[in-house]
Amino acid sequence: MAVEERKTNGPGPGGAGPAADVPVIAVGGGGFGGSYAIKELLRRKGKRRFRIVLFEPRSRFVFTPLLHEVATAGLEAEHATVPYTALFSPDEVEHRSEAVTAIDAAEQAVVTPNGKVHYDYLVLATGATTNFYGNDSARQLALTLKDDADAHRIRFALEQALLDAAQRRSPEEQRSLLSVVVVGGGPTGVELVAEIAQFLRYRIRKQYPMIVREAPRVTLVQAAPEILPGFSARFRKAALRGLERLGIEVKAGLTVRNVLKSGIVCEDAQKETVSLRSSLTVWAAGIAPAKVPLSSDTGGQRCYVTAADLSVSGLPCAFALGDAAMYDPALNLPRTPALAQAAVQQAAVVAENVLATMDGKKMRTFTFRSRGTLVSLGQRNAVGELSTPFGTLFLNGFFAWWLWRTVYLFKFLDAKQQARSAAAWTARLFTRRSAAVPAETMDMQENDEGRNGTKRTSKRKGKKVS
Repeated sequence: MAVEERKTNGPGPGGAGPAADVPVIAVGGGGFGGSYAIKELLRRKGKRRFRIVLFEPRSRFVFTPLLHEVATAGLEAEHATVPYTALFSPDEVEHRSEAVTAIDAAEQAVVTPNGKVHYDYLVLATGATTNFYGNDSARQLALTLKDDADAHRIRFALEQALLDAAQRRSPEEQRSLLSVVVVGGGPTGVELVAEIAQFLRYRIRKQYPMIVREAPRVTLVQAAPEILPGFSARFRKAALRGLERLGIEVKAGLTVRNVLKSGIVCEDAQKETVSLRSSLTVWAAGIAPAKVPLSSDTGGQRCYVTAADLSVSGLPCAFALGDAAMYDPALNLPRTPALAQAAVQQAAVVAENVLATMDGKKMRTFTFRSRGTLVSLGQRNAVGELSTPFGTLFLNGFFAWWLWRTVYLFKFLDAKQQARSAAAWTARLFTRRSAAVPAETMDMQENDEGRNGTKRTSKRKGKKVS
C-alpha cells in the first residue's frame, strides 16, 4: 500500500531534532551527475543544516566509462563500482533503493513505487537508457553496456563462445561462433570493440590453442559515414587505424534493420540489404533521456527543460543535469555533450545554485568548458585531443592511454577506490589481462550448463571446474 511520507517523520541525516526543521534535498539518480552533486553539496555545506535523500535503485555507483574493460577482463568489477554506503555517510545521505517514477510539483513530492516523499529542493539526474531507435529485435536480442550487470553478460557471452568454439574442429564453425558485432561507432562502441578483439585474441593464444587464431571476426557497424562523428578528422583517422590494426572490420554507412540470433540485417546508403554473421551482437548505438514525468509538463518534452542556471522550467526549487537535461530552445544555447566531464561540471553549478536558492542569493549560469577527449583503443593504446592555452594537443599511443587512465582515476569519488584502482592499473602495466573468470560470470555459465545438461571445462579463481 502506498504511503505518503513527509519531512515530519522524525530526525534525519545531517542534524538532530525533528526533520521538519531541516530542508530536504532530494536527488533522483546516483550516476555521475547525482553523485557529484551530492559530493559538492556536502563539500559546500558549511554551517547549513539539510537532509539529502538519494533515490537510486542500484546499491553501487557504477563508473560507466570503464565498463568495457570489466566486460573483457581488463579490470575487475570492484575497480569500476563502489557502494553508496562507502561514498556517503548514512548520517549525511539517506540512500533509498527505489526509482523516481514521477514528480508531483503541486505537493513538491518525489513519487516512487512506495509512495511520496516531500522535498524542499530537487536535483534530477536520472541519466539515460539505451536508444534502440524503435528496433524491437535489437531490444530483444542485442546486449547493451549500461551497468556492471551488462558487463558481466557480455563477459559471459564471450566466455561461452570460446568454450563452444573450442569443442569444434572445423575452422569455419569456430569462425561462426566467434563472430561478434558491435553496433554504434561512438566512443563507447569504439572502446568496447577494441577490447573485445584483444580479449578474444589473448584468450585463444593463452588458453585455447585448439582454436585457430584467425577465427574471431569482430566488426564495428556505424550508421554514419564515419566512426566518432563530431570528432576532428585527425582523431577519426587515428582511431580507425587503431581498430584496423587490431583486425577489426569497420562497416560505416550501414543502418541496422533487424537483429537475429545468427547475425544482423543492415541497409546501406543505396538502400541495398547487407547481412553480417554474428553469434553475439552488442548495441552501443546511442542513448535516450531517462526523464521521469513532471506534473508541470505541458507535453512532448523528452528532456528536463532548463534555464541557463540549470533550474527546471515551471518547477520551483528544482534543477536538472546530465543526459536527461537540455536548455530551453528559446535560449539558443549549445547542447551540452553527454560526457562524464560535462556532468561533473554541471554538478558543481547545481550544488552551488541549490545552496544559493537556500540562502536567497543569485544563482550562477552554467557554461561547459571542454578539457578535451580521450578514447581508448584497447590495452596500452588510445587517441586523444586535449584543450590547452596554446590550442588543441593531439595524442596517440601508449601515453594517451596512460593519460586516459589517469584522468578517470581522479574522477573516482572515493579515496579508497582511487588507491585500489591505482594499484591495479599500475600492476596492469607489467601484466596482461586476467584469465580468471569472475564468480558472477561463472555462475551464469553454470546455470546455462545446468539448463542444457552439458559439461564444460572452465576457469574459476584459477581452478578447473566441470
